[in-house]
Amino acid sequence: MKDEVISIKESVKSSIHKCTSLHNDLSHFHEIVQKIGDNKELCLIASIKCKHIIQQALTLLGTPGKVFNVQSNTEHTVRIPSDLNVCHISGICVLTDRQVLVADFKNTNVKLLNQ
Repeated sequence: MKDEVISIKESVKSSIHKCTSLHNDLSHFHEIVQKIGDNKELCLIASIKCKHIIQQALTLLGTPGKVFNVQSNTEHTVRIPSDLNVCHISGICVLTDRQVLVADFKNTNVKLLNQ
């Protein structure tokens, strides 16, 4: 599981870097368009380039809810003595120090997983 977490973390870092780069490019074109004024040819060129960048961003972001493809599935017990209900994990977060937090919807708490 540790290798999978590292792989996901690197993938997220890469996506953030790409999104930041695309955002910067769009911000740059926004500034250019404001300076161009009424020059229709330059506005058309900037518009075409912006559409290309927006398409790249949409491709990178993909369809909502389909961020990762599942490669494997394992079961782990995350129940703690104070849980009153069956655990229902509604979210997972990997911290920068590689610790894993899970959100337990049914028991309304967040749990820090150990090894």
